[in-house]
Amino acid sequence: MSLQMPVPSARRFYKLRQALRRAIESYPEDLKIEILTTGSLSHQVYGERAGFNNTAWDARFLDLFERDPEQLANVTIAEYAELGGYEGAEVIMWLTMRGALSSNVVCASQLLLG
Repeated sequence: MSLQMPVPSARRFYKLRQALRRAIESYPEDLKIEILTTGSLSHQVYGERAGFNNTAWDARFLDLFERDPEQLANVTIAEYAELGGYEGAEVIMWLTMRGALSSNVVCASQLLLG
């Protein structure tokens, strides 16, 4: 979904969360909901930048993901690809999951290998 053209904007993925959160909150029963997403942090598997990783961007993305996801929604797909590699731009799908969560999230664990 995030690598097939035309790619939806990060803002569009983040807005999808509004509908998802409204649907969850409107459900008449009190349920526990689990929301999963897929995608990797920075990487590029082919082309001129094959093997590319940007661990500084990965750490910044994860920090913003926790503290200020609205800022990530303003990053363009081209900027995501520049910072994280073409395949690394798939992190925009994470914005749907993040947006459906409470604004007060706390990172319980993080491991970045670089």
